[in-house]
Amino acid sequence: MTIAITDANIFIDLCYLDLLHLLFSLEYEMIVTAEVLEELNPVQQNKLASYITKGQLQVYAFSTDEVIALTAFHISSALSYSDHSVLFLARKLAAVVLSGDNRLRSECARQHIPVHGILWVFDMSIDKQQINKREAAGKLEALMQFNKRLPLPECNRRLEQWRH
Repeated sequence: MTIAITDANIFIDLCYLDLLHLLFSLEYEMIVTAEVLEELNPVQQNKLASYITKGQLQVYAFSTDEVIALTAFHISSALSYSDHSVLFLARKLAAVVLSGDNRLRSECARQHIPVHGILWVFDMSIDKQQINKREAAGKLEALMQFNKRLPLPECNRRLEQWRH
């Protein structure tokens, strides 16, 4: 099974939309670094707790040696420590990264690490019939009001597709 390392913004968006279940219906082994989990607020962490308990989400805590390697791995001052943790683990596990952070996505592309965002989660969920196009369009509209960093042309293209 393909491993996906998930960044905080994916969890934040899906928690806001009450659509976390979509992420865990994908056929991926979901992993979050402890550093990313710490970025989430207590409500978001509580929403993820049941997925952690059920083994659907693994929390990866770096060993002391890995923390030393992660610190040496520092690539860019534009990336946060948790972003570096995502990159480091994705490289180590040959995993896909799920993130909407443009800087992290750019670095993934530069390093040839596959990366997908929230729109991909919607696309995959529609393909797997976990959500219908009409509901997806409504949720995406709500997300566009909440998350001003979404790629508007891509969002509008999907809204057009999903409504017709």
